[in-house]
Amino acid sequence: MPSKTNTILLVDDSYAVLSQLMDLINAENHVIHTTHNVDDAIERLANINPQLVIVSIEPEQMAELAIINWIRKHQLPIAVIAVSTDPNSEVAASAVRAGATDFLKFPASPERLSISIEQSIQRLEAENQSDKLDHPIYDESALGFIGAGKSMLEVSKLIISAAKSDASVFITGENGTGKEVCAQLIHQLSKRCDNQIVPLNCAAIPKDLAESEVFGHVKGAFTGAHADRLGVAGLADKGTMFLDEIGEMDLDLQTKLLRFLQTGTFNRVGSGELQQVNTRFICATNRDPYQQIAEGLFREDLFYRLNVIQIHLPPLRNRGDDIPVFAQNFLEKFAQEEGKRFKAISEETETLLRSYSWPGNVRELQNVMRSIVVLHDGETVIPSMLPLSIIREKGERRRKAGDSVPPQSTEVAELKQQAEKYRGMPAALVNYNQIVPLDDLINHAIEVAINECNGNVVEAAMHLQVSASTLYRKLKTRNREQRRETAQA
Repeated sequence: MPSKTNTILLVDDSYAVLSQLMDLINAENHVIHTTHNVDDAIERLANINPQLVIVSIEPEQMAELAIINWIRKHQLPIAVIAVSTDPNSEVAASAVRAGATDFLKFPASPERLSISIEQSIQRLEAENQSDKLDHPIYDESALGFIGAGKSMLEVSKLIISAAKSDASVFITGENGTGKEVCAQLIHQLSKRCDNQIVPLNCAAIPKDLAESEVFGHVKGAFTGAHADRLGVAGLADKGTMFLDEIGEMDLDLQTKLLRFLQTGTFNRVGSGELQQVNTRFICATNRDPYQQIAEGLFREDLFYRLNVIQIHLPPLRNRGDDIPVFAQNFLEKFAQEEGKRFKAISEETETLLRSYSWPGNVRELQNVMRSIVVLHDGETVIPSMLPLSIIREKGERRRKAGDSVPPQSTEVAELKQQAEKYRGMPAALVNYNQIVPLDDLINHAIEVAINECNGNVVEAAMHLQVSASTLYRKLKTRNREQRRETAQA
């Protein structure tokens, strides 16, 4: 049992369940608070500062997931245990996805609950301790890379562990996930930080110059070699050598790199003199190294030499909780650089950012936020400032899922049909009683589109085939006219 007193908040809409939970917990080691209302529980978090929340979740509504989402969204240092009288897989999976530390069938034995409480609080303390390390793991160089999610917590722990060693590190992940930033962090936190990290993009150098880039050359070694030149290996002496896109390296050069790894020595191109250096190797690739080995594109013995510590960086689309954190960090950073007033991101904008697949990962999010800051001004980022690609993807996903009927196929389409009906018709045949003012038709079409898009003005503008700024302007004009008519009445 924990030796110190911890504050625990119990949440359930049933007083009977709250009473049972209190009976199961050893009150000598804990200060216990209770509430039967989720909204009240969220408000009380700031007042009582609990180390642990125990929340009861039932499959009929699962509204109690809101408090878990709130805690994780705001990155509060609070452990969460979810309990349920009907612990089916859906309830358990939902609770864990939301961020629960543990999940228990209720009623649980006092021993089982005690163990869960102890382990949850110990894990919370361990995570908090890793955040307080002397190493600047969350400094500006890590902006947009280290996040609040569990997956990146594990990555940050690996980075810290790798930094304490001289073992080779092999980083995998899609383009834009931050492989080079990861390498730089490992170097900055290591005992080699007083010397430089020297990067080399293996995919960006011509095959015939690759060996010279890695090992250097002497004057006259080949046409154009007008002077001696140090390669990456020589420059990284007592520092770190970062080989990006290692999977693109030619097989012949892989053989020489393997020999360098084994002996710590190499020959510059055109020289018979053996050079010896002390360097640490960090490599990265956006490809599957095991598939490359199977295809004969990557030496297996070289891979296992380099793959002492493997770090995989998950794509941003699998790190939903990190997206608003990164976006806010980028917004504040770029606003300061550009002298803009931006401070916040609206809830509607955050929803769109979370729903986007981010094929370019963190790098794409960084570019999006920089573009918003450069092209717009204000204190809050609103949906109309986002690129159309983000708006359109959500609309396409909704249509494929059948969540709603596109406005163009319902009343908006009918309005178009009415307009077409009168095209080219002789005036004598037109029933003028059926004709309504054009402004009324436009206002009706706007209202239908916004309703079909659940209030998303930017998505409505896309379906109406007008710019978002045009639609906002029309809404502003309509509201002004409505206020004038109300005042006159």
